[in-house]
Amino acid sequence: HGLSDLLALHGQAYDINIEVFNQLQRTITGWPGGKPNADDTHRPERAAPAKKKVIIFSPHPDDDIISMGGTFMRLHDQGHQVHVAYQTSGNIAVTDEFVTRFLDFAVGFENMFDIDDTKSRKILAEARAFLQTKKSTDKDTAEIRSIKGLIRRCEASATCRYVGLTDAQIHFQNLPFYETGTIEKNPMSEADVTNTIELLTAIQPHQIFCAGDFADPHGTHKVCFDVVIE
Repeated sequence: HGLSDLLALHGQAYDINIEVFNQLQRTITGWPGGKPNADDTHRPERAAPAKKKVIIFSPHPDDDIISMGGTFMRLHDQGHQVHVAYQTSGNIAVTDEFVTRFLDFAVGFENMFDIDDTKSRKILAEARAFLQTKKSTDKDTAEIRSIKGLIRRCEASATCRYVGLTDAQIHFQNLPFYETGTIEKNPMSEADVTNTIELLTAIQPHQIFCAGDFADPHGTHKVCFDVVIE
């Protein structure tokens, strides 16, 4: 299979197998934040400091729990200070039906507790009128995009609270490159990078996790990764 060069360079196949096995084994751990008071020579993460500050960059408001949910929970359970940065609003992924459903709830909530629902009824009526005639090529109104973004934020916050994070550990960056209102996004800009620098400077993390699924059809994951690297 064209692997004879390995034998020429590194010797017996048995020794090569052991070396590669050890390399892979040293990338696997039940202590993603490092194991306190342990020999970390061959561990993928250092033992000290025992309690680390960690930031998880989530391109959309669900990539954290989809991509590394188990690691996310274990980091928190093992006492590390975990922060999640939701890089974009993810509003494109919310269906139109959800907008009217949640606006219905807002009107009903205000009505139930004798709160003036004039404004929310007006927003609901305008949203219904727009969505009834909306074509597939039409861009949502700013109000509808904001509501869709709020729906995603509430979902993401619920995830973080389930894990055990406080509101201070949840960050919604709403990077500008994403907010075009269409599938097609803008290239990253100085504003995206500056926003990220400010967050990293404030948290000073020992560990940074970034989504690496560059097959994302809209390219959002790649741009979000490039922003962090930049």
